[in-house]
Parts: sequence; C-alpha cells; structure tokens
Amino acid sequence: MWEVAKGVKRTGVRWLASCRYRRVPVLLVYVSVLALAVACSGSSGSQSSDTTLNLGLPADLGGPLDPDTYYDAPGLMIIKNVYEGLVTYEAGTGPKRIVPKLATEWTESPDGLEYTFKLRRGVKFHDGSDFDSTAVVASFARRTAVNGGPAYMLADVASVKTPDPFTAVVTLKQPNTAFLDYLASAYSPVMLSPAGLGQFAGDDHAQTYLQTHDLGTGPYRLSAAETNQKYTLSEFGDYWGSKPHFATVNLRVIPDESAQIIQFQQGQIDAITHRPTSATVGQFRSNPDFKVYNFPSLQNQELYINPHKGFLTDRDARVALLEAIDVESAMNDLIGLGMATAARQMSPSGMVDEPYAQQSIAYDPTRLREIAAKLPADQKGIEIVYTVDAADDQLVAERIGAQLKEAGLEPTVRGVLITETYDWVGNVDAAQKGPNLYIGQFGPDARTPYGWSHIAFDEDGGLQYFSCPVDGSAELNAKALETGDLAVYDEVAKRALATGCWMNIGQRSWTMITRSDLKGMDTAYTVGTPSTLQLAALS
Repeated sequence: MWEVAKGVKRTGVRWLASCRYRRVPVLLVYVSVLALAVACSGSSGSQSSDTTLNLGLPADLGGPLDPDTYYDAPGLMIIKNVYEGLVTYEAGTGPKRIVPKLATEWTESPDGLEYTFKLRRGVKFHDGSDFDSTAVVASFARRTAVNGGPAYMLADVASVKTPDPFTAVVTLKQPNTAFLDYLASAYSPVMLSPAGLGQFAGDDHAQTYLQTHDLGTGPYRLSAAETNQKYTLSEFGDYWGSKPHFATVNLRVIPDESAQIIQFQQGQIDAITHRPTSATVGQFRSNPDFKVYNFPSLQNQELYINPHKGFLTDRDARVALLEAIDVESAMNDLIGLGMATAARQMSPSGMVDEPYAQQSIAYDPTRLREIAAKLPADQKGIEIVYTVDAADDQLVAERIGAQLKEAGLEPTVRGVLITETYDWVGNVDAAQKGPNLYIGQFGPDARTPYGWSHIAFDEDGGLQYFSCPVDGSAELNAKALETGDLAVYDEVAKRALATGCWMNIGQRSWTMITRSDLKGMDTAYTVGTPSTLQLAALS
C-alpha cells in the first residue's frame, strides 16, 4: 500500500496507478531488447573517468525529449534526471510512499477536490530563472495545450491558483484518487521555466526548442542531443539538492544487441539498463566483475485468450485452458534467475492489497484434456503469438505450447510485430482473424489500481485485447476512481477472471546489469518509474 511520508499533511489516503486513463487509453509496453551474442568473459574495466558515466540506449528515443509529449521507456532515463515534478515516489525497492520534490508539503481538502502545495524555495531552472508558483500554472497549462499522450493526467484539473509565490492551489473538476500518483509517476507533469517557455514559445509551445534543450530544474541538464548517436547530461551547478558524483552522463544509442553487450564487456558502457534477456543474465551473473539487479516492477507477464475463435468461444473451455497452464513451469527460467515470480493477483504486485484481485486458478489439465479429446482433428489447432523482439516472451510461449500439446491440442508458436497486436484491441473483426493466444509484457504509467483495472478490463482500455467484455467494469472502475474503494476493484477483477480471457502469468522484475564497482543502484531505482535511475544517487 502506498502512503504519504511523515510530515506531509493530508486529510485522506490516496494511491493508485495506471497506464492511460479514461480519456487516453494508450498502452505502455515494455519488451526485452537484448539478446546474448557473446560469452561474458572479457574485461569489466570502465573506460569512463571517475566523474563520467556511460550508459547504452537500445534504440534512439523516437522523438524529442519533451516531457509533455514523450511517451516511451528509454527516454525516461534523461527526462527524470533533467526535470522534476511537485512530488515523486520514494526511491528504493520496498513499499513506496509519495514524498516531496519541488513541493515540500501538501494538504488535500476533505472532498478530494482541492490540493494545496507549499513550494520549495531556492530552486533554479537550468536557464537561471527562479522557481515559484508561476511555474506550476505555466507547466500545467502547457501540458494541456500541447495535448500529448500524458495530457490525460491533468484532465480533471479545473484551475491552478497562486495565493503567494510559494503556494499553488490545484482544484479538480471531480474527485480523482489517482491524482497524486499522476504527479509522482514516470510520465508526471514536470516543472518547466515560464521564462524559457515564453522566450522559445514559437508557434508550438517551445516543442522545437525542447528537441535539443531543456527547461528543467533537475541535477542534470541536457547538454547535447545527437539523434541516433548520443545524448549527454551535464551536472547543473546550481542544483538545489545534493551534488551528483558523476559530472557527465553519456547515453549512447546502440541498437545492435550484440554490440551493446560487447561494449559493456569491454568497459565502454558501465551498465545495461533496459531489460536484458534471461540468456544474457544467465551468463553475466556468473562473472564477479559484473552485478545483476532484479528490481520489483509494475510489469505483468500476461496471457490473453481470444474469445472469438474456435472452441475458445465457449467460456468454460477458456477457463479449462487457463487451468491447464502450469505457471511455475512456464516461467521457470525467469523465476530461477530472479527475473520474475509467479503471479498471485490479476493486477501488478503491490498495487492492490491482498486478498483483493486474487487470481485463483488452480493447475489441473483434466478438463482441457476432456475437451480436447472430443474436438475434431481440424479444430485442435491453436496459435500462440508473442512480440517478435521479446526473446523471453518466446520462451514462455513455447513452454505454454508444450503444456497445451500434452493436454491434446496442436499448438503453433510464432512472433509478431508489436504493431500487429494493436489491431486486436477493441476490434472484434480483427480479433476473429487473429491468434488464439497472445503473450506479452505490460505495465501502467502510474502506480494506481484504477489504471490497471481500466486499461485491462474496460472496453476502451488500451489492453483490452480480443474484445472480451467484462460486465459493468467501466461503471465500477469510475466509481472506484472517485472513492478509492479497493473492494470495487476486487469485484472488477473477479468479473474479468470469470470470463476466462485473461491470466497474469507472472510478475516481471526490472533487470539491470552493471559493472561490480558501480554503487547506489538500490537507492537510484524507483519502483514507480522502472525504466530509469536517479543518476545523482550513483557513484
């Protein structure tokens, strides 16, 4: 359960998390991007200086590092170290609180409609201007005006008032128990310099300027942006907080998987931070020159059943198929490496207190064997797909295929491009032409139960693969968003489980590999922002 840090004034408890909410049901997908290409022997000696950190990016960022438009995982390593919001999730790997950042404390009105933030003094933007309450007004207004993917986080904001330079009062149109989590999340509204926004506004709210510059307050500033080559962060000398150990951080674009591994072995980069595969982890963990970290995350390993094809149009048959999957065996390789645990809940771990959202599917292939034995030979085929660049998803898919074959079906397993899977969301016609099963990794934007429940189970949610309606989910989720009642989310999860269309196969870790002498990883990582690190905490 999330809580508010001691000393932070509140009148109620609020926590939640999600991947695109009511208005913008866009999914956040994380996939493995590294594959083992060479044995992990070689030197671990870094070619970095004592004050320079070199990291790799698995691909170019795919767009400008504008915090109000950027909506992908790799660029968060830059954005979350260059920009800061009003609040943040507490760093580390345990249960997390929402703690102060550019706001030092806040209060919430009893009706949940008004949040009053007291702002930190002595903060400077990278352009030299001072941070005060006008930045809250300007930053919130810009996110709304730009209207990029993360704009939904402020959709319920009715007004922002500034009674004095270090107080901002945010009024909502309606209660939203996810609001503080939005402000703390990976894609949170951040503070941008009003002076800079005015100076470089152009005709696009400074979007052009932010392609190669920044207007943040973080411990690092964006000092160079070479598309498809390298991004450089430099220490901001007037930062209000602790001085970082590394004065310079280079993030090199290394899209070739084997090249990134080789450069890491040779000390040209100091860490692999974006989801190495189990094969890679298995090799590196045996070498004392390197260290493997498996951090808790909000990532689910999900299985989706298509209810519009073959014998799986029958609900009882779908449930029988889920019962025939031995989750522990399917995830054995990942579990053994600490990269996953078998799932116990429908939602990501830690998002909803147990016993809520329990996934009570006992392993027993008996019913599926009986069903399969009665099927005509031409109806026993079943197609299982995974995203083609996710090696570990392929491994899980093949393990599940083998289990279903033992139960009497004839499975085939193939990889598909992620773009192909988008057609199956909320589209019955496309679902009828799609596979029988889809296996992938998914997580929300923020750590709120509404987010997961909405995107997974509502008809307009971004993860509603194969159009499997959950009776009353939209109404129930809307009610829970307003009240924060976990029992309502539990009811949605029970109804979703009863459809036989979903199964959370496992809870995935966020795995990173570093040279052994890189310190501070346990405090640099934050569960609520899994694809990034607080670089100032490293040494």
